[in-house]
Amino acid sequence: MEASLHYNRAINNINYISHNKLYNRTINNINSIVINNEHYYRTINNINNYISHNKLYNRTIKNINNFIINNKHYNRPIYNNINYISHNKLYNRTINNINSFFINNKHYNRPINNNNNYTSHNKLYNGTFNNINNFIINNKHYNRPIYNNNNYTSHNKLYNGTVNNINSIVINNEHYNRPINNNNNNNNCYNHNLSIIINNNNSYKLYNSIINNNYNINSNNSNIKHNG
Repeated sequence: MEASLHYNRAINNINYISHNKLYNRTINNINSIVINNEHYYRTINNINNYISHNKLYNRTIKNINNFIINNKHYNRPIYNNINYISHNKLYNRTINNINSFFINNKHYNRPINNNNNYTSHNKLYNGTFNNINNFIINNKHYNRPIYNNNNYTSHNKLYNGTVNNINSIVINNEHYNRPINNNNNNNNCYNHNLSIIINNNNSYKLYNSIINNNYNINSNNSNIKHNG
C-alpha cells in the first residue's frame, strides 16, 4: 500500500513497489501494470519487463515486442538480437532480418544483412558488410553500397572506410561519392585540415588532407598548398 492507493493483483511472478509506482511482472501470462495513473495489459511470451524513467519497456525474442513510449503503443515483430531504450528513444538491432526502429517520432524499416546498428547523439548509424547500408542522419535518408571495413560517426559527421571500392559519405548535409583504392579514412581522409571543393558545375570534389606530408588542398582547380 502506498499513498492511499490500493491495488488488487493476481499474478504469477514478482510483485514490487518502487518510486511510488506499482510493477507486476509475469512470464507467459498476463502482465498487468499501473504507471502514471494509467493501466496497461500486455501479453508476452518471453523474457523481461522493466520500468525505467517513467516508461514501460518489454523485450521479447522471436516474438511480438509490445512497448509503450511517450504515451504511445507500438507492436513490432522482431526476429533476433537486442532491443534497448536510451534517451527516450527505442532502438533495436536484428541480424539477417528486418530492423524496425523509431527515432524522432518517426518509424523506419530497414533490411539489413549483417553487422551492427547503433545510435549516438540523436542519430542512427549502421554498418553492413557486402550489402546495402541504410542510415538516417539529420532527418534525411541515404542508401549506400559498401563492401568492406568500418562505418563510424564523430562530431556530427558520418565517416566510412572502404577498401578497393566506392566510399560514399555525408558531411555537412551534403552527399559525396569517392572512388578510393586504399586507406584508413580516420586519419588520411578526414582531419581538421580537410577542404571540400565545389566546382562551377556544382559537382562535388572531396580531397584528402595528406597528414604525414603536411599537404592541405584548399582551393579550386586542384591547387595544392603546402603547409610546411
